[in-house]
Amino acid sequence: MTSRLDRLFVLLEAGAGPATRRAAARQLGEVQKAHPEELHRLLARLMTHLRSTAWETRIAAAQAVEAILTNVPEWHPAPFTGKKEEKVEPEDNGRLRCETFDIDRVLQHGAHLMGSEGKEYDLDEEPLNVADSKERLAKQRQQLNARLGLDVAANLGVDLNSMYTNEDLCPVKPVINKTELNRRPVQEIVITAKPLSSREMNLAKRKARLAFSKQKSRDCSEDGPSAPPTPPVEPDRKKIKLEQPDEFIFESTAPVPDCSGSWGECTRWPLEAWAGALQAQLFSAAWESRHGAASALRELLRAKIVSSAGHDANMTAQEMEQAHQEWLEDMALRLLCVLALDRFGDFVSDQVVAPVRETCAQTLGVALAQLSEERVKSVAQLLASLSTHPQWEARHGALLGFKYLLAARQEVACESGALEHLINGLGDVAEDVSAVAAGALAPAARALAARRGAAVRAVVARLWRLLADQDELASPANSYMALLAALMALPEPASLLHPIDLADVLPRLWPYLDHSTSSVRKATLQTLRTLTRPLVTSHSKNGTDTNGNNDVTNLEVEEYLNWTPELLQEAMRHIYQRVLFEHVHEIQEIAVQVWENFLKYASLGVILLAACPVLATWLCLAMQPARLPVDPMLLLHPPPKERRTRSVSQSSEGSLPPELRPSQKWFVGGSESQPSAARDRNVTRARCLAADILGHLSCYLVQPAPGIEYKAEDESPIDCYVKVMVVYLRSGSALQRLVASLVVSAWARHTRGHDVFPPALRHSNGDADENDKEKQGDSTNSEDESLISRLAPPVLTNTLHTALNQALYYDEVALNCNRILQEARDLHAMMKHYKLPVDGEELSNILRLEQVAYLTTVSQPLVAAMKSKRVAQTLEERRKNLQTAVNLCTIEQGSLNVSVQAAIAGACSNLHILPEKLNPVVRPLMDSIKKEPSEELQQNSADTLAALLAQLVNRDPCPNNKVLVNLKAFLRCDPEYTPRISLESTEEANGDSGSGDSGHEGKGEQVSQAPALDKYSGILTLWEQQRSAERTAPRRGRPPAAAAALAIDQLLPHEDEARKLLRIQRRGATLALTSLATYFGDELPEKLPKLWEFISEPLERVMTDTELEQLECSAGEELISRLQVVEAVCGALAGGARARLAGAARAAAGLARARHTALRHMAARALAALCRARYPGVMRTVVRELVPALSDVRSDSVRCGAAEALARVVDALQLQIVPYIVLLVVPLLGRMSDHCEAVRIMSTRCFASLIQLMPLDGPAADPPDLEPELRARRNSDKQFLDQLFNPKSIKDYKIPVPVSAELRSYQQAGVNWLRFLYEYKLHGVLCDDMGLGKTLQSVVVVAGSHAERARARAPQLPSLVVCPPTLTGHWVFEVNKFIPSKFLKPLQYVGIPYERERLRHHVKHYNFIVASYDIVRKDIDFFSSIKWNYCILDEGHVIKNGKTKVFKAIKQIVANHRLILSGTPIQNNVLELWSLFDFLMPGLLGTERQFTARYSRPILAARDAKATPHQLQAGALACEALHRQVLPFLLRRVKEDVLKELPPKITQDYYCDLSPLQRRLYEDLSKEHMPHGIASNHTHVFQALHYLQNVCNHPKLVLTAEHPAARAIAAQLQQQNSSLHDINHSAKLPALKQLLLDCGIGTTASDAEPEVVVSQHRALVFCQLKKMLDIVEHDLLKRHLPAVTYLRLDGSVPPHKRHELVTRFNNDVSIDLLLLTTAVGGLGLNLTGADTVIFVEHDWNPMKDLQAMDRAHRIGQKKVVNVYRLITRDTLEEKIMGLQKFKLLTANTVISSENAAMETMGTDQLLDLFNLSSSNAQTPQQQQQQQQAGPSGSKSVLETLPDLWDDKQYEEEYDMTNFIKGLNKMSA
Repeated sequence: MTSRLDRLFVLLEAGAGPATRRAAARQLGEVQKAHPEELHRLLARLMTHLRSTAWETRIAAAQAVEAILTNVPEWHPAPFTGKKEEKVEPEDNGRLRCETFDIDRVLQHGAHLMGSEGKEYDLDEEPLNVADSKERLAKQRQQLNARLGLDVAANLGVDLNSMYTNEDLCPVKPVINKTELNRRPVQEIVITAKPLSSREMNLAKRKARLAFSKQKSRDCSEDGPSAPPTPPVEPDRKKIKLEQPDEFIFESTAPVPDCSGSWGECTRWPLEAWAGALQAQLFSAAWESRHGAASALRELLRAKIVSSAGHDANMTAQEMEQAHQEWLEDMALRLLCVLALDRFGDFVSDQVVAPVRETCAQTLGVALAQLSEERVKSVAQLLASLSTHPQWEARHGALLGFKYLLAARQEVACESGALEHLINGLGDVAEDVSAVAAGALAPAARALAARRGAAVRAVVARLWRLLADQDELASPANSYMALLAALMALPEPASLLHPIDLADVLPRLWPYLDHSTSSVRKATLQTLRTLTRPLVTSHSKNGTDTNGNNDVTNLEVEEYLNWTPELLQEAMRHIYQRVLFEHVHEIQEIAVQVWENFLKYASLGVILLAACPVLATWLCLAMQPARLPVDPMLLLHPPPKERRTRSVSQSSEGSLPPELRPSQKWFVGGSESQPSAARDRNVTRARCLAADILGHLSCYLVQPAPGIEYKAEDESPIDCYVKVMVVYLRSGSALQRLVASLVVSAWARHTRGHDVFPPALRHSNGDADENDKEKQGDSTNSEDESLISRLAPPVLTNTLHTALNQALYYDEVALNCNRILQEARDLHAMMKHYKLPVDGEELSNILRLEQVAYLTTVSQPLVAAMKSKRVAQTLEERRKNLQTAVNLCTIEQGSLNVSVQAAIAGACSNLHILPEKLNPVVRPLMDSIKKEPSEELQQNSADTLAALLAQLVNRDPCPNNKVLVNLKAFLRCDPEYTPRISLESTEEANGDSGSGDSGHEGKGEQVSQAPALDKYSGILTLWEQQRSAERTAPRRGRPPAAAAALAIDQLLPHEDEARKLLRIQRRGATLALTSLATYFGDELPEKLPKLWEFISEPLERVMTDTELEQLECSAGEELISRLQVVEAVCGALAGGARARLAGAARAAAGLARARHTALRHMAARALAALCRARYPGVMRTVVRELVPALSDVRSDSVRCGAAEALARVVDALQLQIVPYIVLLVVPLLGRMSDHCEAVRIMSTRCFASLIQLMPLDGPAADPPDLEPELRARRNSDKQFLDQLFNPKSIKDYKIPVPVSAELRSYQQAGVNWLRFLYEYKLHGVLCDDMGLGKTLQSVVVVAGSHAERARARAPQLPSLVVCPPTLTGHWVFEVNKFIPSKFLKPLQYVGIPYERERLRHHVKHYNFIVASYDIVRKDIDFFSSIKWNYCILDEGHVIKNGKTKVFKAIKQIVANHRLILSGTPIQNNVLELWSLFDFLMPGLLGTERQFTARYSRPILAARDAKATPHQLQAGALACEALHRQVLPFLLRRVKEDVLKELPPKITQDYYCDLSPLQRRLYEDLSKEHMPHGIASNHTHVFQALHYLQNVCNHPKLVLTAEHPAARAIAAQLQQQNSSLHDINHSAKLPALKQLLLDCGIGTTASDAEPEVVVSQHRALVFCQLKKMLDIVEHDLLKRHLPAVTYLRLDGSVPPHKRHELVTRFNNDVSIDLLLLTTAVGGLGLNLTGADTVIFVEHDWNPMKDLQAMDRAHRIGQKKVVNVYRLITRDTLEEKIMGLQKFKLLTANTVISSENAAMETMGTDQLLDLFNLSSSNAQTPQQQQQQQQAGPSGSKSVLETLPDLWDDKQYEEEYDMTNFIKGLNKMSA
């Protein structure tokens, strides 16, 4: 149970985004539902998350509280009905009551609740010397400059010293004013009445004092000098280091509900203790804790269980209700205290958000929703008195309280005067308070209008005044505008305010349109959207025309607003600029809506007067080159505003001059503050939108002006308009042509869409077509057709047609072009001068770039052949430069031409003025679809093409079919994306991955990692996955850590031009086909039969296997093309067309059986697209057709197709596949051992993807359309999965052979698990702790398997165990000991080649072969020729490196069942896990590349000390994903959990100091050789490390004859009558001697009682090197401890004798010591005879030392095991030990005992690992240690200041609609 929780809590803390965290919170609710007894444990665990410093974690924790409490049943004790004794005085339960509560006392005496406890501001006490303090100041100055962005100024040479001095940076100790009013913690004030137990009272007081002592020094005196002097209560003491707040510990006896919802024997409200803890946390000094507590209390108050809060089992019904109301009242008053005293504000973009006050106010609102009316009124009175407090934060809190009171109890709130207080609040001098008042009134606008109608006009006037007074940099404008918009949207206030004086109000909004905060710009535009619609609409009109009708005057139509031309022009200019310069797309869309309002609700006359004068300016702005700033003269700037300081109180300094704000430069797509790359991405979109709104405006500009009589000879408005446009259409500038064409296009579209044809056109049309109309059925449509075709005057038509056929060099390239042409003429002349034959006709007069290109190509061989090399060199250089220039210029000209010609063709198409020959219109559109890099313009062309094809449907001959065939060809242009039947592109790429390294290594990797692929066999999806992994993971070197955060363009910077063009072409074809499907809707099959044929033909019927077998290649190619069309458009088809494709899924599933690899691949993709588009019945088809095909043993290709289709469907559906997971997982498991490699790997990966989604399957509903048989199968499969993920649920396996040992319970569970893997043909890693009997468990399972095979008369296969050489004898011994030879006959396969040759002939007589890794590698030909039943790798981490010969040999062994035994599966890094699973289940973790990209790299990056929060999160999620993937196949138990009887293991580090000789040698190398030695060849870095390690152990190890100082040192020692044999020259030998003596080993008879023969302790002494063992043996034991008896086990003992030696040591208690090397003695041996383990040397790899320790600490050990590690102080060894800890941390993160089952995850280790550098997740102690460890030791306050976060976090949390939804849910 605990296990799965850990993972959910990790996700709550480190989930990727709110959705993941919310899902984890919901899952916790499900846990509560399934395990009601966990209630208090879950809530207690959430307490730490509610105190987290991360906002997202606290929000997620509150969501988890909600999910848990939703599943907690109500508690309703039966009311007491007996007779009660009369009580003399009423019981005082210590709750706060409104009658006795004094808010003024709280405000006067309560300590303020600040942002934090202030630890981050504590300064070092130690005095600094002058040099240090200077250094610190310089560093602080540098940091401050960087923080404030002044470093740029400093670089430019600006003197910043005058801005702030060094004194400003020096910490000033505050002089505490002794006369200041002594404030007490609010806890003390509110608990004075409550009779607590003495323990509770002391605890509360201590906490209160601790919280307060931090703040006392920081609370400023608000009351000024007039406060009465009060003596301090206690003398000033030195500040003490504070303890951490106590954790909330729940009582284990607390009542919990059972599954039926009953609470058992429960006498008090069950959540009282938890609610009390939260109430105490409300007054915490850290704002995060207060916020978390308030959030949790809010969810508690919303839950059902709260209905009995305060109840007691022996109360009457009336008393219960009374107690509940008192409890709620107490809660409300506590929240009120926080609202009054909280002083934490987050100044987000100059507007304050007070998260604590806001959340407390929400919680208060929920509490008030349940309080009785009288009590609510009392609370409202207290809020009212708080709202007049002189401090603005208190007023702010009061108004927030009113805001949520209004939302929760509108009636009572209005009666209590809430509206009045809020209206008064609008006039508050502090703009943050007035902003809250406006924000509170906005949702209650209806109530304000209904109840205080008279005040509305004043409120609105006040708001407009506030907006006018606002500093444009301030943000409260948001709230003011929201209230304005809300009031104006209601009929009553609107009629009061009607008509609005736009001239007065709109100018107040203009400054906010350029505001730097996007939310303010958005609110401003939303307000404008409201204001530019009529507030009061009259419905009496019948059939009034749009603005086109000039007979209607303004008086009759209330729909028109009273715009003046000047005001409308100003408004339009501002909005137009916003569309052009806005970089947030959502805001751009609102601006477009405001523009539409202008046109809809202004009278035509006003529009004409306003827009005509500025049309040319607007066109110029849209044509502005992207990289040039716009000329400020063309822009309309709002009147300049001065900046004001934030007014939080009245300022007396009114005389300061206002400071003007500098204006910034504007570019199309954004201001200069936007990065230019981001602006470039927005440019085309901004131009297209600007052209679109100008096109809409054009509809009105061509209407006749009202009140003017046009004579025949006068120019009509449309002619005037066309005159302007034609100038641009004939321009030489590509930009001008492009924008003008887009505007004309939009004009035509809007004219038709809004039906605003000029009246003259209508009248003439009416006369001409009267007779035709009667004949036509679809009159309106055809009328539109004829009208639109006559919209364009002839001059426009001619201009467009001319432009279509014109070829010119645009102005944008003209300059460059002229230069190139001149250069070409010069070069041509020079070549002629040198008599080169370049006289061809093409070059007679060079006027075109093509001629230049021709010249550079033709002349290359001629120049190369010249005799004069000097001249040739000059000419070649010029030719090359010219060739480069002409190529670049041609590309630029070509891309401009594509965009411009497509836009002109679009104008012709939309105006329905097609030329005789269609080619000039169709070709540019197709070119745009094929080549246009900008997606907006490509989409434009796609939409135009749809409109064009609609016009051509009835044309004869009709070009539509040709266009559609071309689009289909474009779609399949990219052979990497759409395979050919012959698979040529993939084969060519298989040789060279395209990653720039096609050398030998690359090819080798490729072959080994991607399964075979050809025309008929293999799976293309696998090849694609491999290719994408290679593109993202570089070949060599450590990959860039932050790759995960990069965009696709940055990720593939080397995407070559050809590949990019293919991507653009494919995108264009997809857009075009989707547009066609959308445009034609249900008429598609009739109007575009060819396209319908492409879509429906492959899906009409299910092809039989015979037909598929006989399919020709050409037919297959066509099918692939058509399936790709289906993939592209199936999501865009309308309902009617979808209905015709009912059998599509079955047909696609049928095609997945094809013999051609490419066709199977496309069928899989089409099926996935149908799934994604939610076609009915597709999943049913998948389950009924694909799943059975997966086990079709007759055909590999059918299985390949089914596996690929399933993988694609899983990938497409992601979370939607969850209900079907169970039906898919088991069939996939069956294929994970398929003989076809591609099927095996695809199934394994697909299985891995589903495993990732498994935890979500718990609460998933059954799929809706399952037949009974499938439902039954789903239930049985579900049981299998439960066993897979929770091994404890596997039934006991009855072992069919006698075992001469009684299995412990955990061993039986291990055997059950191994047996479960055997049954389902799965493979796994048993990674029990060392010494838990892995050998026994595996031997039992193998014996059982052999016995059952014999019983079933199955062929007898032998089993193989591969282990380190030391253990071969041990295995044979164990098998003989536990299993009768009738069942298992073991053979130890060892010896020299000749002996092994002899043994080979005997192998057939044995069924259990034991061999070492090296011998298997040498004799792999023999081992791989036998089919084994089991292959067991003992100490399997030996194969951790996939590149070794051993690994490659082991991979060749063929066995039915594979098993790895290892106590330490990960030793150095996570990649080792990949190697293990590549042996067990190749493909489960992808290829090595994919594994690195997906898991290794993020986990590694997260360990980096400089990791960003994004990397930390990515690391946590990668780890979580890796868990889910491997944990079903890992079983790990640790001794502490399963061997309760095993004595403890105590590890102690024994530090010793280097001897003088060692220090001399150590420092000699460090100083003299290290700095330059590493760089040069003298000392390789590893040699140097090895040397230092040896020095630490013993000087003898390095002072060999070759050592330069050896003679000098020997002579020196001789003078001192000493030698290297003296143990004092080594730090460790005297320490080892002392240790042994302390253990009673080696003491002589005189020291101890003479009769002691056997020592009390026996020890294992481990060294790394044999030489060191020699030194210990000869210099220490023989000379100084002759009484010690010892044995020695190292590499010199032959492997087959090692077991005998171990047995002797275990059985003979008189042997004191066993000397071992870690390599030989550290693996798999059972040395329980010893109880002391001493490490003289240490391995870099911690697992080796751990393995060695556990030789003694295992089953059979009766004594406490002491482990001593001898470490030399201040040396390399200390660092090795640090590295060991780090590596262990990594291993435990992925696999640890808590991770034994699928449900688990080692939370703490995981987070510790990932929080190495994340300051926001560290405890204060860690931060303190880290700071002390820093190089400078300076704890600068600047360094610890947190960065501001994005205000979006607040938007969602404090969204009023969500709050009201929550209240409604409660009442429901």
